Amino acid sequence: MTHWQAHLKADPSPWLLEPDETNPGVRYFALRDLLGRPADDPELITAQAVVMRAGPVPAILATQEPEGYWVKPGAGYSPKYRGTLWSLLFLAQFGANGRDERIRRAVDYVFDHAQAKNGGFSCNGTPSATLHCLWGNMAWAMLELGYWGDERLTWAIDTLARSITGDGYAGYLKSGIMAPGFVCSANYGLPCGWGAVRALWALNGVPAARRTPEIEAAIKASVDFLLSYDVARADYPYKERVNSSWFKLGYPLGYVTTCCSI
Repeated sequence: MTHWQAHLKADPSPWLLEPDETNPGVRYFALRDLLGRPADDPELITAQAVVMRAGPVPAILATQEPEGYWVKPGAGYSPKYRGTLWSLLFLAQFGANGRDERIRRAVDYVFDHAQAKNGGFSCNGTPSATLHCLWGNMAWAMLELGYWGDERLTWAIDTLARSITGDGYAGYLKSGIMAPGFVCSANYGLPCGWGAVRALWALNGVPAARRTPEIEAAIKASVDFLLSYDVARADYPYKERVNSSWFKLGYPLGYVTTCCSI
């Protein structure tokens, strides 16, 4: 019995491992993340092959343009939830194979059109529209799709870490990220809990043995910030009220998050 099974009334593994071509990612992630199957495990390889031919992944890929984008050229933030950035983020969450030629084309397109000159991922490709929620989402997606080691991603993660702590980062603007500690114009110039969750999601995805001192410092700063408030109430800095979306579970995850997702 594994440590997580010890806390449950019954073992859900047989149910999670059932073949299901509507949601094949469930079996794939259960094998990989719960049972710890290695990347070269034949059963895991077969499960991901099913992900690529059935369920939401092939449906998303079917609408991709030959150049690698979805819906329209450009940075890909709009239209929300159907544009390039969202499509790639959702493909990663559904278990797509990052070695697939279509995925590689999409990844290169995002690097070429959505990575700003400050290293971050941006709504329109410029530093002024760089937000921690989007930056963290896309860095996580690239890591999940197997792009650790790509110098473009290394740069994005290093600058993400520095933007959190302020160590060697000079890209703060009145729009987008305004100051260390997740201060963001999208949250009325207040520190943003959603940005912190998404940034931490990405930083935790970096292999532990490869985390630089800057990444470790940013992880600590993110955790300290998130735990300095009541996680159950999600009373992070806000202008009018705590957004109810903190308490709504959903999948796949976009920029709207829940306090449970950290």
